[in-house]
Amino acid sequence: MPVLQCPIDGCNWKSQDLDEAFAAALTTALQIHDRTVHPPLAQPSTHKLKLDPPSIATGCDPDQWSAFTRQWKMYKTGMAITDNVLPTALFYCCDTNLRTDIMRDLQGDVASMLETDLLKAIKRLAVKEESTLVQRIKLNRMTQSPGSNIRTFFGQSQRPSITVPV
Repeated sequence: MPVLQCPIDGCNWKSQDLDEAFAAALTTALQIHDRTVHPPLAQPSTHKLKLDPPSIATGCDPDQWSAFTRQWKMYKTGMAITDNVLPTALFYCCDTNLRTDIMRDLQGDVASMLETDLLKAIKRLAVKEESTLVQRIKLNRMTQSPGSNIRTFFGQSQRPSITVPV
């Protein structure tokens, strides 16, 4: 009389002593057990997003920097960038001149830096900051032609970044 058992390691299920015909029927039940209690491990997804990395160059303004950081967050999430390659991926989002400036400025291993520290270094080298006075002068020079609605005016003019002193 055969005794059937689960072929999965760690599973102690065994049948009683069975006659041949009943063992064949129970083998079918065992296959059902195998599929339901021990389902195959989920296969990793082979579908990957193909996203273009955001880019940043020297001489950008604060609005461009803000857009870059938002794009960077979406890019690193979409590409599932792991922490160990994150600084390298961020470094290669910079144009060639900015990468040279970063290497000259930091003098250390960029690949081992924290993301926040590297972002601060990139911002310091890439963004040309304007004083609040320059922004106020730009704001005072803005004019809206008669008959144009505010959305058209706002979209066509360069919107200055205004910081209000606290």
